Amino acid sequence: MAIADHYRWLEADGDPEVVRWSDEQNRRTREALGALASRPGWHGRFLALAAEPISTAATRRGSWLFTLERGPGQEQFVLAVRPAADPGGPYRALVDPAGLAGDAAVALDWFYPSNDGALVAYGLSEGGDERSTLHVLDTATGVDLPDRIPHTHASAVAWLPGGGTFRYVRYPPGEEYGRRVYEHRLGTDWADDPLVWDDLPSPEAWTHVDVSPDGRWTVVACEVGWSRTDLWRRDEETGEWAEIHAGIDAVTSVAFDGDRIVARTTLDAPKGRIVAIDPVRPSARAWTTLVPEGDDVIEGARPFGGGLLTWRLRDAVDFEYPANNPVDDFVAAKLRKAELIDLMNVLRQVVDTVRGDSQQFEHELARSTTAMDRMVEIAAALEISVGGEPFHPAENFAVQDQHPDVKPRMRNESLQIQHGLQTAQRA
Repeated sequence: MAIADHYRWLEADGDPEVVRWSDEQNRRTREALGALASRPGWHGRFLALAAEPISTAATRRGSWLFTLERGPGQEQFVLAVRPAADPGGPYRALVDPAGLAGDAAVALDWFYPSNDGALVAYGLSEGGDERSTLHVLDTATGVDLPDRIPHTHASAVAWLPGGGTFRYVRYPPGEEYGRRVYEHRLGTDWADDPLVWDDLPSPEAWTHVDVSPDGRWTVVACEVGWSRTDLWRRDEETGEWAEIHAGIDAVTSVAFDGDRIVARTTLDAPKGRIVAIDPVRPSARAWTTLVPEGDDVIEGARPFGGGLLTWRLRDAVDFEYPANNPVDDFVAAKLRKAELIDLMNVLRQVVDTVRGDSQQFEHELARSTTAMDRMVEIAAALEISVGGEPFHPAENFAVQDQHPDVKPRMRNESLQIQHGLQTAQRA
């Protein structure tokens, strides 16, 4: 079937006709928005929210917690680190792109800490081209190592045990396609890096690489379009490659969980299921289903305390659940505590988002009733208390008519949530 693309001509950014069309669209948009009486209010609110600090991409490795931070007035994210034991404490900037070029044209594209967090591989690009150059820095000192690897646009990096070697994805020089996997040993010339894998199902395939914690197994995933993932694994003891599945219309994402692979797949399950894969016998015929397909769309899973957490989509809303596999009481308690902390973070974000807007606060409060009831249930199961009293967020969040000024209440409620979070995390 031939599909006509009537707007392909708009991809020619510098074409005078494209410039004229864009200017006309912008003029019409400004006229329409400028005529709205409500625009000053929501536009001002949008600018205020956009100026709020952002902390994202939290990644724990060893005793370190890595995040991307962007404060008010900053145009680029900063790669930051703080002790994992003090996640709410101040961070230390490791890479600040704003200081690397006078015109703020340098961007931090991605980062991958080593397994113990001692080193970080990260990508920088200039002028918006996203053609990253891979760098490596020492977390403790913040000093870059001499290693530089070009052509690593949107790379994946999988560190081997010991932190002196990693496998990564690199493009051929000057090419837009052809993501291949190489191995780099720190201190050596990247041009001599041995090729690990180049069996691309198509030149456009999107390649990712992962390595088991003990270094025994390497998995290469190749996304072919939007409906197919080809997967292979290599036994590093023998050098043998084996197909997990390939040439099949199924999307599969994998993660190592000790000596097994946990995967979310649409193979024989359009809404997704979670399976365990034995690297010794990786064929789909030998997979074990951990979480079967259900009414919700299963979007992924992660190992957690000897069990699994799954996240699912229902009515366009994400939920996180313990998987339906047996776990002992200790793991079950950890799962409940994780849910409690997630719920408290959600409520803290609600307070932060609607700070100073009493009507919006009360609206969000009503929507949060179910979450707070669940928090009370979990806190009681874990015997968590605040100041010796049973933890009860509904009381902390109660809207009191005798306090019409919402801002002090917002601050108090934020402190109550923070206190509860710290209590839950210590439990």
